[in-house]
Amino acid sequence: MIIAAVGFTIMLVSSLDIVSPFELNGAPVPDSSRVSPYWLINSYLILTIAELFLSPMGLSFVSKVSPARFQGLMQGGWLWLQQSETSCLVWELLLGQN
Repeated sequence: MIIAAVGFTIMLVSSLDIVSPFELNGAPVPDSSRVSPYWLINSYLILTIAELFLSPMGLSFVSKVSPARFQGLMQGGWLWLQQSETSCLVWELLLGQN
């Protein structure tokens, strides 16, 4: 989780001085407010590494707490919920937002 916190901190630092689209009113972004794409690439790289560390821990937890006959189903559910689109869909269904 510390690695994920580092990735999110990099994203936070890179977006501190960004002008919001509301303030731009359709105007192009000034050169002084442009951000290097390397901030985004590095943050995604660190978050991907954090996910690679988190996934085996989650699978281990699921295999320990689930009943023996449902272990395969529960591990598949864990992997299915880790996908970003799937987790967003589940949260939208749970919260009732569209």
